[in-house]
Amino acid sequence: MDSSLGPARLRRAGALLRGVLVAAALLHPIAIGLLIGWRGSRFAAAGVAAVAAGLGIARWLLLARSRSARVFTALEHGGAIWIAGLAFLARSPRLLQSLASLACFYVSMRIAASLFEERTFVERWSRRIDLDFPDFKAPYCRAITFLWCVFFAAQSFGLLWAVQRASLTGWMLAAGALFHASGVALLAAEFALRQWWFRDYGRGPVSRAFARLFPATDTARGRRSLAWRAGHRYRQT
Repeated sequence: MDSSLGPARLRRAGALLRGVLVAAALLHPIAIGLLIGWRGSRFAAAGVAAVAAGLGIARWLLLARSRSARVFTALEHGGAIWIAGLAFLARSPRLLQSLASLACFYVSMRIAASLFEERTFVERWSRRIDLDFPDFKAPYCRAITFLWCVFFAAQSFGLLWAVQRASLTGWMLAAGALFHASGVALLAAEFALRQWWFRDYGRGPVSRAFARLFPATDTARGRRSLAWRAGHRYRQT
């Protein structure tokens, strides 16, 4: 058997696990609410602990390649298991519901920490998506990183309020549909702002529509983007 299949299979397994982790992060409030309503808080707590432990072990083995990544993996999944254990012992659904708020607070702090690094959270992701990312967009990325930090912090406090004041259904709505809708709305607004601000358009249909509405030649920032792209293409030839 070709030994090259081993690393390829590991990469595919890692990509699949990343998808599962994202799905778990997005859907866990709905799952917690359904489990609490179906079998009670102790059953839900046991389920959360089991899933967090299983995903944590898989993430440790497949994705956590550096020592710092392993530490973060242990903290993230260990924290969820610890809270689920307390909820199991105390028979407290509110402790389980607080996981969504704590997750948002944790994400907010991780994003905030990147503001003190050379490249912020948004800039790192932008460079992964756009391999020709120009350096003059870095200050904009820093401002948007701060915006996402505020967004997740506000979500954290809003969800904590919902745990205390709202019904289980109301909390599921806040942590599920409202959270996702507000995140998508912020993403869409930021995309539109970035297109209008830099006028550095791609080749997709949405970028072409923005280019017709807001020509790059109409602003100094747009002309800078055009000049940079032209110079970059020249340097590649």
